[in-house]
Amino acid sequence: MQKREKSFGIQMLSVQPDTKPKGCAGCNRKIKDRYLLKALDKYWHEDCLKCACCDCRLGEVGSTLYTKANLILCRRDYLRKGKSEANCGPCDSFIFKVQGD
Repeated sequence: MQKREKSFGIQMLSVQPDTKPKGCAGCNRKIKDRYLLKALDKYWHEDCLKCACCDCRLGEVGSTLYTKANLILCRRDYLRKGKSEANCGPCDSFIFKVQGD
């Protein structure tokens, strides 16, 4: 069975004014900000690299992100999902619990 859970580093880079703007992996727009994030071999606006569960900005909560079932997660949600949530057998997608009634 292939392991799909991994952690990756996040780098904050200064954008050099004389370089061609890079495209953001999150929104597909050009990054014209002073800083950008590099993670998963892609470039991101600081606002676009977010946890798929809690929507926190990953560049602000640490220097590592985690992936599971093709989702980008913060450490807290990665650990929480590993303990309390199930995955679909055929596709390995998360099965989320719905709060409420």
